[in-house]
Amino acid sequence: IQRVSKAVEYIHNNLDQPVSVEELAGLVHMSRSAFFDKFKDVMHSSPLQYAKSVKLHHAQVLIQQGKKANEAGYLVGYNSPAQFSREYKRHFGYSPSSTAAGRWRSPSAPTPRGFSVTSSGTKPGSRCSSRPSTRGTPTAIAGASRRG
Repeated sequence: IQRVSKAVEYIHNNLDQPVSVEELAGLVHMSRSAFFDKFKDVMHSSPLQYAKSVKLHHAQVLIQQGKKANEAGYLVGYNSPAQFSREYKRHFGYSPSSTAAGRWRSPSAPTPRGFSVTSSGTKPGSRCSSRPSTRGTPTAIAGASRRG
């Protein structure tokens, strides 16, 4: 779990950078396949799905705080506003502009690292902490649009 935790921390600390399974596996000194399997076992999501979800949730918070959608997308690693908008809508079910206008808000703010949401609120130290929604997310990573 410590290796997965190190990879999760790296993802959270490098939201504006593209990330790959190979890079994360190297960071924690594991083979690509062993890392992928361990990450998915612990986080219930692939590394790339998790990274995309974290990036999109962070962008949502930025938009709710008043950042323009294009700027929020850029801050989490998207160079293409169209790609960001597409993936945001696919992930949340509504557009970044709907979030900005206050027409849509997530049921609760994104959960801080180290906490999980339960029916009674947040609980520190949950094993499933920061488990992302995988609703409609493709296996491509949010930072992929920055390459090339």
